[in-house]
Amino acid sequence: MTQEVQELSSFCGSQTLQDLELGSVNIPSTEAYLDDRTTEGCRSDRQRPPGPLSMRQLYLELKEPRFPSYRQHRAKDQDTDVVKNNLVHPVPCQNADRRLIFQTDLNPWGAMALVYTASQREAPKIYGMVNRHLTFESFIGVRNVGSKQFPLYEFAFDLPYFAWRTTPFDTKPDDAKSRGRDRPLRNVQDLSFLSMSRSSSARASLTDYLCEAHTSVLISAIDSRRNISYAFVDSYFDDEEERESAKDYFDYPPDIDDYCDSDSNDGEDQYLEHDLIQSDPLTRGQFDTNMPLQDPWRYFWAAFKARMEAVEGEWRIVVKNAEDRIKRHIDSAPLDNGPFSLISTEEHCAWIRQTKRLLGRMIKTLEGLIKDWKRFQAQETFSQDAVAREFSDVQNSFQRLEKCVWKLKCLQKECNDFSEVVTLYMAAVANRGSEIQTGFARFGFTVAIIMLVVQLPVTLSSGIYSMQADAIPQFLRPTKHSFVALTGSLAGAVSLVSLLIHFRHIGITLWRTCFQLEASTNREDIHILKEE
Repeated sequence: MTQEVQELSSFCGSQTLQDLELGSVNIPSTEAYLDDRTTEGCRSDRQRPPGPLSMRQLYLELKEPRFPSYRQHRAKDQDTDVVKNNLVHPVPCQNADRRLIFQTDLNPWGAMALVYTASQREAPKIYGMVNRHLTFESFIGVRNVGSKQFPLYEFAFDLPYFAWRTTPFDTKPDDAKSRGRDRPLRNVQDLSFLSMSRSSSARASLTDYLCEAHTSVLISAIDSRRNISYAFVDSYFDDEEERESAKDYFDYPPDIDDYCDSDSNDGEDQYLEHDLIQSDPLTRGQFDTNMPLQDPWRYFWAAFKARMEAVEGEWRIVVKNAEDRIKRHIDSAPLDNGPFSLISTEEHCAWIRQTKRLLGRMIKTLEGLIKDWKRFQAQETFSQDAVAREFSDVQNSFQRLEKCVWKLKCLQKECNDFSEVVTLYMAAVANRGSEIQTGFARFGFTVAIIMLVVQLPVTLSSGIYSMQADAIPQFLRPTKHSFVALTGSLAGAVSLVSLLIHFRHIGITLWRTCFQLEASTNREDIHILKEE
């Protein structure tokens, strides 16, 4: 089992296909976009009303033959009733030469619907696309995965990025809920640590989140007339009203219900196709699917340009907000003017570690994407003449992303400089603490000396003269002069002992020096005697 298959199996689970077959209630309400066209640009399946599909509807539609006219012709030639026995719905009479599949917040059921219904040639490409989308990888490439006689082109790009969203603290973006899973696919990081310098009330009301996001597009083309386009776009981080979805690309007329005739069985259209505005989701609505770009190379660049603009915008927001939060925190720490006013040095150290880890993660992701773009530029697989404008726009976007990398590295350097300043500040604080402790120690030593030199002799003298008269020596008769003389003598003796103890290291050093000099002199004398 390859890595792609293992990743997909882990993502989908064991019950996904059964849920699609039975229409389980476990399938989330996420909708998909499916558009089938002939080479003339007309919709292939006129039995299905236009609009977004549920995951089960998408699965059932993809199970149907993509080129039914060819199969129908073969069935008639072989005198069989294959077409008549289809129980899902009547087989459309036109081929799906150009197919477009668009999903937001790819879930296990949507991935399984694509993989299980893919042809033998399409399956490896879909496996690779899904794997890159699940593992947050970047990729930009154009290649021929077929042969010279039967070319099969693959145009693909995968754009990882981060979305910065500021929401109330109790409305964290929920990736798992959007995909109908127990565990999230994308990491959502709480960035409240970046705003430690703000007041507690401001931090409690709003919270910054950094959300992983990924856009994957794959265009598989046989020639300029027949191709399949796949797109996976993450949008879980936005509110329900602002979140990109399949239904955003359908604009129905106000009286669309009047166009539907439930009693019509004559095979005519059940809706007026020219009255439906159906925009292209890969190009973010910049093109009308009723007038599609037939050339897959031009279509690839139109989609690349549109999606790259969105990704670039998110990256620039991330860099701008990160720059604002980081510089605000550094400026709020007046290291040169005294101690920190709001937070402790330990919290500053934690902030530095988390911020440097965050910046490193963003730089790594963005540099990987830019590296893939430069590698793609060096290939020169196809001519750029037909897509000169789109190529120039995408190139300009990547040049601006390189500036974003430069800004992130500048922020990283500022964090390193701030880390050094905090380290020096902590060393200075430690030195001040040592000096204070040394001062206390000196004060204690001074008090001890005073106790020894003053109090101890007086106490000893008082003790001696408080004894019985017979016990006091004759030369220490109890008079004022003898008391003062005894006290002074004891004070001198205590002082001498204290000085000897205090300067014992100097005395020992002097003694060792004298001993070494004497030993050296003796050795020289012995050497002279031997020479004589």
